[in-house]
Amino acid sequence: MPGKRIMLATLLLPTLGQGQNLDPRTPIVDDFVEQRAQNPGLYQSPPINHIVPSRNTITYAGQFEEVNLKLMEKPEGLDDVNPNNVVTVTGYKLEPHLALSLKNIAIGFSIERSRLAEEWTYSDTNYTYERKQKSTLETSGLGLNLAFLPFPKLHKKLRLAMILGGKSLNVKHGLSYVKSQNGPVSILGSDMQSFRYTVNHYEAGLNLSWFVLKRFAIVPWMDYATYDIKGAQTIFNSDKYASGELKSVMENDLNLFFMSYPKFRYGLDFAVQVLGLEVRIGGLLGTLANLNKSVDYIEDNSVTISVSVEQKGN
Repeated sequence: MPGKRIMLATLLLPTLGQGQNLDPRTPIVDDFVEQRAQNPGLYQSPPINHIVPSRNTITYAGQFEEVNLKLMEKPEGLDDVNPNNVVTVTGYKLEPHLALSLKNIAIGFSIERSRLAEEWTYSDTNYTYERKQKSTLETSGLGLNLAFLPFPKLHKKLRLAMILGGKSLNVKHGLSYVKSQNGPVSILGSDMQSFRYTVNHYEAGLNLSWFVLKRFAIVPWMDYATYDIKGAQTIFNSDKYASGELKSVMENDLNLFFMSYPKFRYGLDFAVQVLGLEVRIGGLLGTLANLNKSVDYIEDNSVTISVSVEQKGN
């Protein structure tokens, strides 16, 4: 079976060179986007900017995500997963958030900083021939969020909040061509090309806090978020890159780094007030409930930690 796989790749290369997608990572990236677009499960915590206004309150929140992904090609039929065709993504994403609440409205400010590294490696079964591609992504930017209570007198134990927000991210994107040779492949700094552009992120959501007890709330929520990547698309659609391999590589990078997140998400969270801290346990319950849900050819060992602290103003 491995020999057939190598022969098929050899036959496809001339066809790809004539005009479709020149990036061999495409099947892996496309399948990952399809799998990740599915809502991960009922129990999960909302984004940290889902602040419910509480009169005269300052909310300090933060989220740190350590990214650790291993993506392999989808096996055909009952074939085993191929460990010789792998995309890995590692790095981190840090997002502190500050919100100021008045009676029925809250204004939030956030900062995002992330650094990600991607590497694709393909080798034959004897490890005598190897292909490799690398990409890096750094983002930094500011966000502004608005949360308000459309029905402030709904019920003393119910608070429905609507959240609107946006972020503008400055992006530094480095990527290499696909490099092939007999034996191990090394991609050096001189092999990388660097691009700079801006990505905008828009978000709208609903959050309903039902205070069953004084310090315990059930929180159903929904959120719609999308990335505007027109700045990057303008670069690779230019005449310089429009028909080349670099366009295909960048398209896959954008899908992997930005467009793989589901646009519409919903979930059920649980909030517990402990020593002035609001502890959310929906994400933990969701992780435990979905331990065996992922497909075998996608390994997601990423870890996300978020915390929120409320302080009453003077």
